[in-house]
Amino acid sequence: VSTQSTWGLICLPHLPVCEMESSTATEESTKAVVKVNLGDQAQIKHVLDENAVSFIVDQGHDEDHFYSNLRLLLGFIAVAAALIAQFHPAPWPENRWVLLICVPLYFI
Repeated sequence: VSTQSTWGLICLPHLPVCEMESSTATEESTKAVVKVNLGDQAQIKHVLDENAVSFIVDQGHDEDHFYSNLRLLLGFIAVAAALIAQFHPAPWPENRWVLLICVPLYFI
């Protein structure tokens, strides 16, 4: 793994969306190189995450999206509960049961 740092940039191999290095006589394949601005923490995290995922997938493990999908589902439930609680047409004393259901759903 070759990394070079120039002007606050770091080069990491193994990403599909990047510049390609020319292969040397001893290398059989070309490796992808990404230049990352060291001042951009989000970009560094993204590149490191992508490299970690590609390494794990290359080792023969499958990628599991269960927890990401679960977080999305819980987010949608919280938004739906907030919308129902906010825009329910009944006034306060009559919509007490709706609020008693929606408020705990929002905080779960």
